Amino acid sequence: MLARSFFLLTSALLVLALPAEKRGISQDLFNNLDMFMKYASSAYSSTCPSPLGNTLVTTFNNDLTSTQAFLARDDTNKLLVLALRGSEQLEDYIVDINIEMIPFDSPGVIAPGASVHAGFLTAYNSIASQVITSVQKQLSGAAAGYSLVTTGHSLGGALSSIAAVSLKFNFPDVPIQMYTYGQPRTGNPVYATLVNEMFGTNAFRSVHTYDGIPTLRRKQSRCAMQAGKIQHAAIASHPQVSMELTLFTSIDTLVRPFVRER
Repeated sequence: MLARSFFLLTSALLVLALPAEKRGISQDLFNNLDMFMKYASSAYSSTCPSPLGNTLVTTFNNDLTSTQAFLARDDTNKLLVLALRGSEQLEDYIVDINIEMIPFDSPGVIAPGASVHAGFLTAYNSIASQVITSVQKQLSGAAAGYSLVTTGHSLGGALSSIAAVSLKFNFPDVPIQMYTYGQPRTGNPVYATLVNEMFGTNAFRSVHTYDGIPTLRRKQSRCAMQAGKIQHAAIASHPQVSMELTLFTSIDTLVRPFVRER
């Protein structure tokens, strides 16, 4: 079972890794990486009534695919945040190993030539209609004019990527960002190009130094659990997203599941 807490993003150095130079990133981006990590961690909790002190709009749960997520509303930053849970139960690992690539067929999505991991798409599609309906209701009401963010760890990172594309097709005029942590590669080159064209530098994929999937210790019934800290991270371009962060931490890699990143 993947562990379920995230490193504390403090006292960290984030640098942009380019062939000829390294340069710092903005404090705003640093803060966002920290904040959305905590949302991704909160998706593992069965009792998180107020994610990061914000409004829990609704939760999504499909028992057949063991897909869980929540939608939160941050009225201070004017954000709707969709956080999707990573691998936790046997059904999740069945999703993980269903690696056949299939056409990206999802409600509202028109993406000729794009294929994605069958298990990931099946999991997202099991809640897709509910997600779209809930987001639409919020954007038409309490969250009018808000931006959207999707986030998730491991399997949840892959679902976050698919969800972001899905939401962009369904809400093309709404600004959307994607923050993933330990996300497996999700689709074929056409899908990767689609993600980059849609989001540019608004998509961030964070991976662990050693195995690409952050190794996190479970703590029951807590929101945004944290342990350890990031020492620094390197950011570079990646074929699946415009920006990839490699995390260098002092935490031992306790779990080494099979990884499709490398």
